[in-house]
Amino acid sequence: MSNSSKYRFLSLVVIAVMSIALAACGGDSGNNTTGGGGGATTMSNADLLKAAAANMKAAKSYHIDVNGTASGSAIVLGGDIDVANNNSNLNITAQGQNVQVISVGSTSYLSTDSGKTFTNAGSAGASITSGMSQFTGMWNSFNSADVDKSASALKDGSPASETINGTNCHHMTASTKDLASLGSSGATGDGTVDLWAANDGSSICQMKVLTTDKATDVTFKWSKFNSVPAITAPPASN
Repeated sequence: MSNSSKYRFLSLVVIAVMSIALAACGGDSGNNTTGGGGGATTMSNADLLKAAAANMKAAKSYHIDVNGTASGSAIVLGGDIDVANNNSNLNITAQGQNVQVISVGSTSYLSTDSGKTFTNAGSAGASITSGMSQFTGMWNSFNSADVDKSASALKDGSPASETINGTNCHHMTASTKDLASLGSSGATGDGTVDLWAANDGSSICQMKVLTTDKATDVTFKWSKFNSVPAITAPPASN
């Protein structure tokens, strides 16, 4: 695969994966880290979602894992995102390709040999960083007033209580159209969105998006809030 093809591939994968989350959700978690979540929540589904979304918006960094199928293609993505400094370090597998991308500010670096060597993506990296910025900023567009208006759309999932990455969570579910009304992204596909929020409202631990035709079936997991290691630019060739 040529360098230009790698850049196009990675840009499309990042944008596709992040757009799924944006379509589903619209839009300082303090020292919250993996673990905890409190006992059974006493909040309504709407209040729990509002609290968790507010803490996601305030989070300065986190680890993310994405696994599933988007538009019929298997996608696996995992790594750290430093929201406060606009940096990320991700490993992506899709369409038979394995790519590590480190983004520092507006500059992205690619590796296809398990991080042994990196290439500066140059101007082509703009699509990568743009897609990532949209994803990390999705909670900024979350509207609490819209949650209240559509509170009846949020049902308990089955089972309602689960542990995700060591955190006690409450499971909620809604149709993609109903949940899209909670934000501003305007998702139009038919399907369901399941959300697992920490029982104390400190975070969203997991989200699953499943379209009716099953062309999209993707699970997002967030963990290690405000505790990811520093992300720096690697030595790279031009």
